[in-house]
Amino acid sequence: MRTALATMVSINSDVTVTLDDTGSGASSVTVNRTTIDRDERSDYTISDGAENGFILYNFNSATNLINAVNNELLNNRSVVVKSTTSSGDDHWVTVTGTKDGKPATSFNDFIGVDPWYNGDNSNNPSTGSG
Repeated sequence: MRTALATMVSINSDVTVTLDDTGSGASSVTVNRTTIDRDERSDYTISDGAENGFILYNFNSATNLINAVNNELLNNRSVVVKSTTSSGDDHWVTVTGTKDGKPATSFNDFIGVDPWYNGDNSNNPSTGSG
């Protein structure tokens, strides 16, 4: 998760953010010596998107998640999304856009950076193009 977070913040802020800049459990991130603590919310609205800080949202449906990610992308912000591997482990990726530049209607429409796959991990079960 910390690698995906550092990647997202680097893209969004145009500042190089490293793993050392992310707090334990991705509870915070430091950009230009300013630490931003994670805020956790259960509801997402356009008015309280990522422009107000580093926010962890918990969604109760795939549709709500896809809509929130589409909104952040439309506002030129990459997003970290948690997925689950076939073995049931958590896996985090940074979503940077969609395949055709139009709002996604499914998870298959998103593109981005997968730190595990893009890191040329020989044990990686990913089948995507990264």
